[in-house]
Amino acid sequence: MTWLREYLGSIAMALLLAVLTWAWLYSESTATRSIEFEFKPQIGVELAESDFAVQDGVLREGRIRVDITGPRAIVDAQRSGGFPCAPAVPNASFSAEQGTVTLSLKREDFSIPPTVAIKALPTVLIAYVRYVDLKVDLEARPADLEDDPPPGWRVVSIRPLPASILVRVPANRRAALPARMPVEKVRISGRTPSFEDRGRIESPVPGVRQIQEFSLAVTLEKAPVLWTVQNVELNLSGRDDVLRKTKLSNPRTVVIQLQGPAELKDKVQPSDLHAYVRVPPLPAGKKSLDTLGCDVVNPKYRAVVQVVTIMSDVPESARTVEIEVSE
Repeated sequence: MTWLREYLGSIAMALLLAVLTWAWLYSESTATRSIEFEFKPQIGVELAESDFAVQDGVLREGRIRVDITGPRAIVDAQRSGGFPCAPAVPNASFSAEQGTVTLSLKREDFSIPPTVAIKALPTVLIAYVRYVDLKVDLEARPADLEDDPPPGWRVVSIRPLPASILVRVPANRRAALPARMPVEKVRISGRTPSFEDRGRIESPVPGVRQIQEFSLAVTLEKAPVLWTVQNVELNLSGRDDVLRKTKLSNPRTVVIQLQGPAELKDKVQPSDLHAYVRVPPLPAGKKSLDTLGCDVVNPKYRAVVQVVTIMSDVPESARTVEIEVSE
């Protein structure tokens, strides 16, 4: 055992030299390893769609697998998927609205130590679709409201301002755009009498983006009501020479149904209306006519009150007037 203690230091030194020699030989040896790189192309153009495929290689889940060669210690230390492949693609490559770009990768596109080489550089095919900016007409309809107007009110109109805006559309979907672009529904509950709100498109085509602002001008008015006016005198209407020979068999008054603002319901009087039966040239005798009419003659009500029915108290089939035509 004495001799072992005497030579122990020499043995330890020999083992250390052997390990160092092995490590040096290992590090200086060349190795090849298949490794995956994250494919992160640097594209300066906004694309609506893009897809990547590899020639002479495989692109799976956004990763490119290639073989690298270099010092064994360095090659073995590379973590699969931990390094990006980030080639810069010239903007001019995407000059068309849609197409395919062939991208030949270079070693500089791979993030690896300078002592490591790539045995075979893959080629990537990039299929792309660009956005195009188009002007579209907007469509807003009262029937598409989110909710109902307040009680006693109705929607007269909804107008986009401006009527046309710019939208950004994937080039391969422009043909699918509707003739008029619908807008999102407007909330009007509790809002009167008229207002403007920020508008947004509601495109039926996926991928369409609004790039210009617009507003929706909503006009409301008080909902009209129906009422009747009694005892409106019935007159004759026609040419003077015809009327000179014509008279009502039974002079009478009629009931007129009107429509208008609720606050006018009790204000319109029989004298504000002119009801008549239109008389054409006729041979002598008793005649039955159904050519009834009525005008709102009071200027205060003419533009806001409408005549709905003449002789509204009589069934529609019986709304006729008897006249007498003399020789």
